[in-house]
Amino acid sequence: MDGKDPRRCYAEPLGGCGGGLSREHYFTAAIFGKGGTVRTDGLFNMPDREIPLGSAGAKILCRDHNSSLSPIDEEAKQLSRFIQELHSPSPSPDIRCVNGPLIERWLIKAACGIWAAGHVNGKKVRITEQLLRYLFGIEPIPAPLGLHSLAPAELASDKRLQFKFTPVFASHPDLGTVPTAAFISLHGLPFLLNLGGPPVEGCLPRLNPDVSFADFDLSRAKATRRPTHVTFGISNFGTQRVIVFDGWPSEASQRAR
Repeated sequence: MDGKDPRRCYAEPLGGCGGGLSREHYFTAAIFGKGGTVRTDGLFNMPDREIPLGSAGAKILCRDHNSSLSPIDEEAKQLSRFIQELHSPSPSPDIRCVNGPLIERWLIKAACGIWAAGHVNGKKVRITEQLLRYLFGIEPIPAPLGLHSLAPAELASDKRLQFKFTPVFASHPDLGTVPTAAFISLHGLPFLLNLGGPPVEGCLPRLNPDVSFADFDLSRAKATRRPTHVTFGISNFGTQRVIVFDGWPSEASQRAR
């Protein structure tokens, strides 16, 4: 990512733009159904509180590129529905399965939208072609980048319709302070998305002390890259629920690409 101000679709470096710019919800509107709120922390020009879903969007992606990302939006919608089902006192069954690579790319899409819209340090960030190639599934996402689970974590039962995004920054000798990762939660289920920082596997998550992620008890949580599953408790219910992440490529297959 660099600090240049994009004038068109943020995926323009890949070519193939068409249909004009569409208003893009950073978090995929379909995950909320007819309602829902977005909570952000530490983002420029967005309040550190819950805001209506309609306030979380911008014209940053053309219709053709947006349409090509529909499969990851659909998988995010599936994950959203599963988490909401697992919020119920007695879900049946209490195990759900989603495609891990698609969810990983959906989290990248959310981060790219926020950065391209200028909600980090007040500057619109040009998304690099390399990151776009990860987002659109053109190239595999190498370690240590990508989706990390944060377990064990308590899933708060009062966060049924909420997406939360908290950026993590690092100092770059040429670009200054740049976003390299983000804490992201969907309806109370937390993730860490690493997009350029140091390896975080097995590490305790750390935040700028000025930024809050206090909705979650992460005192014992450690980051696990590309988990096969996430087991979590539901506050007030005292039961264990499981989401299985399948479809992760093997290391050998990634090296062969």
